Amino acid sequence: MKPKIVMLMLLILFIHSSACSQERNLKITGIYSNLSYSEGSGDIAGTEIIIMQAGSSMEYYIVFQDAEGQPKVPLVIKPIINKNRIEFSVPQIFYSEDGKEFIQTTNYNGTIKENGIELEGQNTQTKSKWKTFLKRKNSYWQ
Repeated sequence: MKPKIVMLMLLILFIHSSACSQERNLKITGIYSNLSYSEGSGDIAGTEIIIMQAGSSMEYYIVFQDAEGQPKVPLVIKPIINKNRIEFSVPQIFYSEDGKEFIQTTNYNGTIKENGIELEGQNTQTKSKWKTFLKRKNSYWQ
């Protein structure tokens, strides 16, 4: 083979192995948040996720909390985590104007990175979608 082709093949192999190595060494557990306080309105808005492991098989669990004006009650959810990909669903209780209770579910999927999670949500009833980034950092509550 010509030297240029060999060098190109070695470069591709190096880049691929480096990317795989980074993915394998990525720490999944941690706190990811974009919760923030608004001085003007006094509202708290955003989302916070704590990923931890538990049980004899050390499965992943998340504590999920979001806020729109005021923080909602945190939920413990079992996500699907495969390498650096995460998926989970969050059921939420809402009340109609006439006081009737109804549940809407939001499906989330995203990519876990060194500095945070790129997360996309979709409400299963309204089909509305949004994207957000949760930084890996201390909890808003600390």
